Formats: sequence, C-alpha cells, structure tokens
Amino acid sequence: MRTPPDFAIRYSPYLHHPGEMNYQTFCEKAFRDGIQLVGLRTAESLTRFKCIANTKMERITKGGKFYPIYDWADSDVWLYIKERNLEFPEIYMRLYEAGVHKNALRLCAFFGDTSTQGLRWVAETDNDLWERIQRREPNAYLVLLYWDSEMFRRSTRKRRELEADTEQKDYKALCKDLLFLHPERYTIAKDTLSHIDHWRGLFIKTYGIAEQKHYKTMYEGLLYGDPKMRILRILWTTIYNDHNARIKEEQNHGKH
Repeated sequence: MRTPPDFAIRYSPYLHHPGEMNYQTFCEKAFRDGIQLVGLRTAESLTRFKCIANTKMERITKGGKFYPIYDWADSDVWLYIKERNLEFPEIYMRLYEAGVHKNALRLCAFFGDTSTQGLRWVAETDNDLWERIQRREPNAYLVLLYWDSEMFRRSTRKRRELEADTEQKDYKALCKDLLFLHPERYTIAKDTLSHIDHWRGLFIKTYGIAEQKHYKTMYEGLLYGDPKMRILRILWTTIYNDHNARIKEEQNHGKH
C-alpha cells in the first residue's frame, strides 16, 4: 500500500463513527454547511449521467454540490493532463499502447464489472504490477482464462464464433444440480444463499412452464448474486407472462 498524500483525510472523527460510515454518510456529516465539488462526468457511465440529471440528488447527499467537469469528454481529461503537465500512473500509457481505447482506461477497481476486461492487459504490459495483483488476489489468473465469457457477463462475437459448434448447456439441469443435488460444488454469494429457499420454490413451482432462457437467467442470477432478489422477482413475472402468451398463441392457432 502506498503512503496517502498529504491532502488525504486520515484523522477525521467521522472515520471512527459508530455504525455504517459510507461515502454518502461521510459527505452529509462532514460537508453539511459547505459546498461539495464532485468530480463526476456524464460521459463515464449511464449511472453517473442519471445521477447528475436527477436534480434532487437524493441518492448522493442533500447538501449543495458543484460539478465542474460534468460535461467533460474523455479527450478533455487527457488534454487537461497534458496542458497542466500532470503526473498519472504509467500503466495507463502501457494499456493505451497495447490497444485499449481511451474511454476504457479504467482500473480503479481491478475486479469490477467494467475494469475486468482491462485487467487482462495488465498481465501483458506490466509484469511487476501483475505479480503484485496475484499476491493480493491469488485467483486473478481466472480473468485471463474467462474474461470474455459469461463468468464476467460478457461474450464477444469472436468467442461466440469459437463456441458455435460446442454443445449447448442444459441450464435446467444445472439449476437442478445447483439448487438440490450438489449445491456444495458451487460458489454462491452469502447474500444470495441466505434466501436460497425462494429460488428453490421458484424452480419447483415453474418446473413445467419455464423455458431454457428462464433457467439461464436463474443460473446466472444464482452465480453472479442477487442480494435484493430483483432477478428472482423478474423471473416470477417473466415465466408466467411467457406461459400465458404461449397459451393465447396456441388458442389463436386452434381457432384457425
């Protein structure tokens, strides 16, 4: 771990606040009487665009906020760095030279949804950094093997072409194995495992009407995690809606 810079907040009493002290709670308490300068840019993601577009901003804090770079494009950021001659991590240059687009140079959380695909370039461009990552996360090598697969919620056209002739997965059998036969073989997040009985109920009650696409969503939801049961609730509705639609279609064909 590197030494924090001088301007880092290290000894604030809020750091020892009893209970949860996340970013939102900290800002609300520390800057209640001031104005916050927030470095969000709408070009970074749809989520950040929605946050800035929301005039109430209740999901962030209730204080006054100022967004000086909200409309900056990726090119504006790099132009500012160049004109001010600012220092930045060398890894970004190595990634760019390796072919990573400038709007994908995001490594703030190595195993996040958006930065995982960039992590594979680290192994190819910076051996020293990659060794440090592996010492901290021994399973980091999985990114190199499966970065372009459903494990990381992605699959490029090239991978789909390579797997075109492979046997299709039986997601119904996989869900049955995961939920009832051999759950110990799978790694399920604790927050999802805590309501596993709801998933089992869904599987049993929709056994005769669910389709492969539904079982695929069910399987992915169990492995990726569904702490707020959003996928579970959507599946209940989707399965029965699709079933009713099939019945109506069959009835219409019967009339003709």
